[in-house]
This record gives sequence, structure tokens and C-alpha cells, in this order.
Amino acid sequence: MPAPLYKRTAPCQTKKLSVSPKGFEPCFFKKNLYENVLISVNAFFLFLRRYPWGHHLLTLLPLAAVLYIVGRPFSSEQELAAYFMALRPTQPTFALVMTVVTHAAAPISYVFYARLFWTGLKRNDTYRIRLAIGYVVMQVLFSFLLVRLLKIGIGKPRPMSMLAGEGYAFFTLEHGNHSFPSGHTSEIIGTVTPVAAHVRRALFSLGAGVIIAVVGFSRIYLSMHHVADIAGGMLVGSLCAVLIHYYATRGQP
Repeated sequence: MPAPLYKRTAPCQTKKLSVSPKGFEPCFFKKNLYENVLISVNAFFLFLRRYPWGHHLLTLLPLAAVLYIVGRPFSSEQELAAYFMALRPTQPTFALVMTVVTHAAAPISYVFYARLFWTGLKRNDTYRIRLAIGYVVMQVLFSFLLVRLLKIGIGKPRPMSMLAGEGYAFFTLEHGNHSFPSGHTSEIIGTVTPVAAHVRRALFSLGAGVIIAVVGFSRIYLSMHHVADIAGGMLVGSLCAVLIHYYATRGQP
């Protein structure tokens, strides 16, 4: 009777005897993969313990205050939307400023991170390079793909559409039903918060928070989003910012 090709040596190990001179252990790869995943998970939880949550929260504090102040006097989203729809024509200059703010934030962010990447290459600064790469990857995954999927799936009407009588339209491609969450808010948080997490200075974090608050308020003022949409953008943007910082600082002491 011929000898078996595999001989069981342990409950989760098989040892190859004659097919390959180097030997082949299928469970070795499973065990190695499991160990690598476990190491990565442990490293991520260690990162979360060391993450500067205080500075992260400082960048969100001004926007949280704005949302509270703006939303508190109104009993419904329709009432708030109607207020700003009526207010905007009486403030043409301020409306123009808010329009510039809401559209200029993203291009300025792109220029900033492109320059960051370029200076990182010139100075051989691994952190700057990884921060710029992490920014691009995470913004695509979260501020673009995740936000778009949520907008399409939830189908919440924007303020102007809600005032026109539109309701929720789940799984829709209509722009007027892509209110939740706010992509602009998510993007600006994913832009400035990782930098604040690196600098770790209270005044810098608060200054970054003011930028976030202005962009978030502009979306409400221009009747593009409700207060809840901005809050949703804060959550997505925060997740994006944490992962950007994790990638940029990975391997550093």
C-alpha cells in the first residue's frame, strides 16, 4: 500500500512529504495570516489609545456649536429651510461670500495636499508623503464613495426639495434627494483634522475648527443641507480623518 502524500502532525497542520523539496504546509499560511491580522488589529487599537482625541474634538467643537445655535430656535427642518430661503435674498453680499467659501474649500485642500506631497518628496519626508497619499485614498473611499452610496441609498430631500413637497426617495440618483450626509463637511474635516492631530496645538486645532464650522454653516445657509446632514458629515469625516492619521503615522514610534 503506497505511503500517504500528507501526514497529519497536529490538529491544524499537515506536512508534505515528497511533492516539494521545501515542503508545503497549508495551515502555516492560515496561521501566518491570522497572526498578521491579529498584529494589525492590536496595532490599530494601540493607535486609537494614543490618538489625540482632544485636538480632534477641538476641531469639531466650533461646528457643533454652530449646529446647536442654528438649529435650536426651529422646531422642524422645514421651518429652518424656509427661514434661510427667505433670508438669503436680503443678504446678497454675504450669500456671495458663503457661495465662494462652499466651493473654494475643496480646491484649496487639493492644492495644499499636492504641495505637501511635493515638499515631502523633495525633503524625503515620509510623514508628508504618507499623509498626502492617505488623504487621497481615504477621501476617495469615504468622502466620495461612502458619502455617495449613503446619499443614493437614503434619498433624503435637500431643503429646497423638501420645501417643494418632495419626500424621501430611497435608492435614487436625483440630486435633489442627496442631502444626507454632507459631503463638503466630510471632506473639510478629513482635510484639516489630520493636520491638527499632527500639530497638536490647541489654538491651531480651534482655528482648524473655525474653518470646518464656516464650511458647514455655508451648506445650511445656501439651503443645500439640513443640520442633521452636517452632523452625518461630521461622523464620516471624523472616521476619514482618523484613518488618514493612522496611515500617515504607521510605523512611527
